Amino acid sequence: RIRYQLQIEDHALRVISHRVGQADGSFMLRLSPRPGLQVDDGIGRDVVLVTDISGSMGGDPLTESKEGLLSIVSQLSERDRFEVVAFDDQSYPLFGKLEAVNRASRRRARAQIDSLEVRGGTNIHGALIRAVELLDASKAPARGQAIIFLTDGMGSTPPDVITAELRQRAPEIRIFPFGAGKGVNRAFLQRLAEENRGVATFVDEEHSIGEAMRSLYERIAMPVLVDLELETRGLQVHSIFPERLPDLYRDSEVIVFGRYSQPGEGSIALKGKLRDQEVRYDLKVEFLDAQPAHPYIEKLWASRRIDQLMGKQLSHGQQP
Repeated sequence: RIRYQLQIEDHALRVISHRVGQADGSFMLRLSPRPGLQVDDGIGRDVVLVTDISGSMGGDPLTESKEGLLSIVSQLSERDRFEVVAFDDQSYPLFGKLEAVNRASRRRARAQIDSLEVRGGTNIHGALIRAVELLDASKAPARGQAIIFLTDGMGSTPPDVITAELRQRAPEIRIFPFGAGKGVNRAFLQRLAEENRGVATFVDEEHSIGEAMRSLYERIAMPVLVDLELETRGLQVHSIFPERLPDLYRDSEVIVFGRYSQPGEGSIALKGKLRDQEVRYDLKVEFLDAQPAHPYIEKLWASRRIDQLMGKQLSHGQQP
């Protein structure tokens, strides 16, 4: 594989830290792409749109979700392949397999989305596994795979059962949960995103669902770096969040929080893939013995730590 150094004009990697007294210090790392950076992978990816049509989605939520789905279908590249899966107690794929994006497949998808009606319960587990099966059946080398998953409920299957099965069956599939309304299990959807290198989106107001879905796909449509991993040398670091780094997209950034037990000099490297080629970005770092600036970093790290603990607790059906 080709290995090359990212140039500063392409990406910005920054680290700031905070430490007072003898307690462990905290740091925040931010990786941002250059504004306007264009990355064309020339391959395309496979996307399954999974949408909740259970009874609670009636009225404005269904209307708004249709608008969002139609927007995403219109944004797909002609190098992509896609499928639409509606679900209540059961799952209802549109094509039964991944279809190439073209005028005919878009027309069929639009007609099917327009005809969706609410009914039944909320089988989240079955819908996600059906989406994984569809992606697995047409898996192709070097093509990215993603599930965009919209729900306004919780489902009946314990969340830890779902996350455990997806870890086993879909380690390379990106999952982007979209929680609509106030009845969703946010901790579960957030964990689902983090464990599958996705991004979770939540909308409380029903009339904002369509616009938020459109914005979500605009954000994730162009991956810049995927399969990111953090590597440190000469630094005593621990408790890094998120544990599995998300991909970097053109109009977003990756933020990592962590702790360091000893001051000192060393380096932090972010490794990832661009068009199936390995890339690496190194940064020399010095963590000071005393760094009173940026006290908010410790609070942000603590917040992520609490979110992680609560997410695991709620995913197991326990009360915090």
